[in-house]
Amino acid sequence: MAKRKHSADWMLARVREYLSGKGSYRQIARANGISERGLRDWVRKYEEQGEASFTERAGNASYSKEFKASCVLAVLRGEGSVDDIVAKYNISSRSVLWHWMKQYNDHIELKDYDPKREVYMAGARKKTSLSERKEIVEYCLSHGKNYKDTAAHYDVSYSQVYDWVRKYIADGETGLIDRRGHHKTDEEVNEMERLRRENRRLKRQLEEQERLVYFLKKIESPGREVKLGRLRHAITYEAIQQCHAEKGWGICWLCGQVGITRASYYQWLKRDVPKAEKENEIIAQLIQEYDERFHHILGYRRMTDWINRLNHTHYSRNRIHRLMKELNIHSVIRCKKAKYRRATPEATSENILHRGFQAERPNQKWATDMTEFKWYEGSVVKKLYLSAILDLYDQSIVAYIISGRNDNKLVFDTFEQAIRKNPEAHPLFHSDRGVQYTSKAFQFKLSNQGMEQSMSRVGYCIDNCPVEGFWGIVKTERYSLNKFSSCDELRSAIDQYIHFYNM
Repeated sequence: MAKRKHSADWMLARVREYLSGKGSYRQIARANGISERGLRDWVRKYEEQGEASFTERAGNASYSKEFKASCVLAVLRGEGSVDDIVAKYNISSRSVLWHWMKQYNDHIELKDYDPKREVYMAGARKKTSLSERKEIVEYCLSHGKNYKDTAAHYDVSYSQVYDWVRKYIADGETGLIDRRGHHKTDEEVNEMERLRRENRRLKRQLEEQERLVYFLKKIESPGREVKLGRLRHAITYEAIQQCHAEKGWGICWLCGQVGITRASYYQWLKRDVPKAEKENEIIAQLIQEYDERFHHILGYRRMTDWINRLNHTHYSRNRIHRLMKELNIHSVIRCKKAKYRRATPEATSENILHRGFQAERPNQKWATDMTEFKWYEGSVVKKLYLSAILDLYDQSIVAYIISGRNDNKLVFDTFEQAIRKNPEAHPLFHSDRGVQYTSKAFQFKLSNQGMEQSMSRVGYCIDNCPVEGFWGIVKTERYSLNKFSSCDELRSAIDQYIHFYNM
């Protein structure tokens, strides 16, 4: 029998409270946190049976089949409602009476109910041999599967008898063998079971790996909570707490993956937040507020000055700097300077041309350089690069290549185009000291063609004045007058102008 929620004395006190007129059913029920219907049942039982109706039974009540039939007939004859009959005959609950009525209406024979409490209790269980279990099962089957009487006869529990009979019917005598603590090895099972076991093992391994990856990402995630305190492993503790709360993963497994003890985690969980950490939370809020207010222009020095000035505090710059780094807040008024790696030229040449920009015949002196042009794809800036070779005799363009990449291929293709147009030319070839012109590969091309190389001095763009002047003419007369919105449009404009220039 289930243990009552309330004691008999407490229930009697509520009944007497109602009968004395201290409140209605609803008022008393709400004041004491019980149902109104339950209170009505207590009052009805008290009026029928008195205080004896609240005496708690040691076990389930016994009901004879004659008693069951009389209660059912009392309801059917109209001697009272179901609640009235339950109260009058002190039946445990109305559901019990409803069950009897259903059996009666379905023409099911009502049987005596005399519970033997001990046969349902776990304390009644005892160890039995295989032969004893077989005897018990045969006795139960020969007596129409009367599990209760069989359990009482052999001093075992009801559940034991029921389980043995079920196994005996399914597997015969082998089903009665006690297999507790025995697990078959992979060699003892068939191929299908072996495959199932392997599948389960692989599935467990995969799930554990996925959990581990998720957990480690939680620790290393850039969106993790900011570390405002000085406590070691604070980020790890927070990740353990989140994974346990969100995924239900065990604390022992989570701690084991990162090599910390459960005791240290629980100590962190129950810790008192230090005063410095609470203060850091306030400072962090101020930093975020002032960063927005001043449009992200404050570095850690000016941030410290403003916080101390407006809040009458004396926080150190180091502290503000550390918290700003944790919050990923920094000044944006100065962009970082690009770091250029100084390249060592493979080989350079003397300035043989020496600003001698006049030539007596074609293909005597060539000058070359590269320049860039910008065009816009929406708000995005794109670039095109132009490499050209100029003949100093008449300032004409010998060859040119337009490309989207500034690389060695651009220079090499321009040179090869010039050679195809002038295969017998052996001019003095002048350029600046760009890495394309100082490379050994380009110098090898010049040597094969029988050309002498000349280079401008470092920082003297005037040493290559004719080509620089041509760039200025192109950009002034054609490029600067228009805004180009496509690569093809810009290419076409450059091609047209160079054709016009050479006419």
